[in-house]
Amino acid sequence: MDEVNIKNYLLNPNATSLNGFVFTVNYSGLSSAVPDEIVAEEITKINSQYKPKFFNLLFKIFKLLEEASPLRTHILINHEAVKSIFLRYGDTKIFNFNNSNQLIILSNSVLIEVESLNENTFELKLFSLDDLILTSLKSEVSNLHDSHNIIFESPRDISCSNSKENELYIQLLFNLLVEDFHSFSRTFSLFVGLNIQLKSMLFGVIKKSNHALLLNEDSLYIGAISLMSLIVENRLAHIYEIQNTTYNDDKTLGQLISELNRQGHLNGIETPLNNFKDIRNNIIHYHRRTFNIYNSFIESIKYLGQFIVWCKDNGRL
Repeated sequence: MDEVNIKNYLLNPNATSLNGFVFTVNYSGLSSAVPDEIVAEEITKINSQYKPKFFNLLFKIFKLLEEASPLRTHILINHEAVKSIFLRYGDTKIFNFNNSNQLIILSNSVLIEVESLNENTFELKLFSLDDLILTSLKSEVSNLHDSHNIIFESPRDISCSNSKENELYIQLLFNLLVEDFHSFSRTFSLFVGLNIQLKSMLFGVIKKSNHALLLNEDSLYIGAISLMSLIVENRLAHIYEIQNTTYNDDKTLGQLISELNRQGHLNGIETPLNNFKDIRNNIIHYHRRTFNIYNSFIESIKYLGQFIVWCKDNGRL
């Protein structure tokens, strides 16, 4: 996965296919093969909403894999690392339990979706922009099927577009970009050249977004959207000052978008900005409106990604 692929995905997440594979697991058969259990309290300490059975599933699969297994790395549960949400190259793993039957894991370049189809059957979907990693992971699952065909279904290819998975994958890419930025040898240049204030706000948004996903709390989603709004307004004010020679901090987000669009300075990004403005306004008037804050948060990540790339390509970072 190179920077061209990342930038293209950030710009066009819903129109870009995210490839992957899916397989099912027979939980009772898995429990017979691996009777060991995790300590349930360790999971509920992270988030009381998390159902330990989902993590037991991952733990039991983990026990069947070789020590050097790539799949083992993606499903490995390190409770302390999960709770601290540091962004360490190759180690960052974010869990999100957004409803009673679905666990999502963001791990390196892989998004894993675990869904309970019934009391005894789990479905696992793995997605990535990195075809080499997908091939390796699919091979491992095929080996599990060959060794335990009563437990594991043979994996089959899938892809998704215009879905919540596509939008959530952007948060995974942001994590990768931040990890890379702090690594010894940088691969990507999207964050290079940011001024200190903008860099601090952007990294704060990413950490806040990870924390919000982990705890699945509306207040944290609202906080993350608010930080995104600060970044958007910061850049729009910067653009306004460049194009109009002056700016006195008295314009709302909507006024900045409207005036800059009328002046022809937002070509190609006006629709995402207006969509983000609508979400931000819904947050402000939350006491009078009913909407899904989780979905709004995921959608906001998409618009922020599009805006950051647009700013980079137009010399506005």
